[in-house]
Amino acid sequence: MNDIGGLVIQKLDESFKAKKKRDRLDRALEASVNHASSIGWLDDCPRHLVLMRLAPGKEEKTEDFDYITEEGHFQEKILGQQLTEAGLAIAPAGPMVSTELQLKGEADWILTEDGLKYPLDGKSCSSQMFREISHYKTSDDLLSSKAIWLRHYPAQMYSYIALYGLAVSLLLFRNKENGKKHAINVPWSSEKGNRYLDGLKEINGLVSREELPAVIDNEGICLRCGFCNSVCYAEGNTPKAAATLIDDDDLRAALDRRAELERFSKEFNSLDKQIKERFDKQPGSWLVGDFIITNKPYNSTTYDVPEEIKKQYAKASARNKFSFKNLAGAL
Repeated sequence: MNDIGGLVIQKLDESFKAKKKRDRLDRALEASVNHASSIGWLDDCPRHLVLMRLAPGKEEKTEDFDYITEEGHFQEKILGQQLTEAGLAIAPAGPMVSTELQLKGEADWILTEDGLKYPLDGKSCSSQMFREISHYKTSDDLLSSKAIWLRHYPAQMYSYIALYGLAVSLLLFRNKENGKKHAINVPWSSEKGNRYLDGLKEINGLVSREELPAVIDNEGICLRCGFCNSVCYAEGNTPKAAATLIDDDDLRAALDRRAELERFSKEFNSLDKQIKERFDKQPGSWLVGDFIITNKPYNSTTYDVPEEIKKQYAKASARNKFSFKNLAGAL
């Protein structure tokens, strides 16, 4: 019997990879301009923006990243349908180009409400990230995030405001697991907006001179950059950001779940301590809702061993010290 399921997956994968190859070729052909979606790199690594112009073909992206990006496009289509069904007046924004800034950008939609127009961009995210985003009310909150891609959104929206000549833009986030939404208004800020626009002029000057800024050598940023291993550390140097890339869906899922549980473990430990402290000096039992709390005293034995005796029995042994740094910065 033919493996029809395997055939379907194979065809879908082949189509997806062919599309991504075309997308990357198109992107390379557009290296003559800066892209609004990438302007946030001005805050983290201007070198990245210069490399996007001078060496776009060397930017490495994992297949996993490609699938996440593709899923984001599907989620945005769903969001657009929901906005239309809600009676909101949205229309495709269409691409805009600034010759002066060598800047190109295209918001998802233009929203018209009470005679005013707003560039509107939809963003999908996991439940874990949505919990962080739902606490944010302003673009300044996004700029304070540990997640590099969240920090880059305000710059993208300021770019849209400049390109479309409007005053306020809107970010609309959608939890791709349960469909919940969260909106953040991004009004024009002369201080912040002009800082990005002036930064673009500096990038354009560097590109025209084919001059690269210095490597920043920052672990949290470099490991999120596709030029890290292909350009900045391509000659075998050992930067602080050195790490071996592993593309393992099961391991990634385990790490995501670990990060999620870590947050709850901290909350559990805090509440557990708070409840126990309330009954610490009161032996007995109490009925609270569906729970019976029992505090039963017992004796334990400890040994106060003099420090000089401990040293006589000290023994060194090799251990492994693990650390986990969440580059996404989810709470």
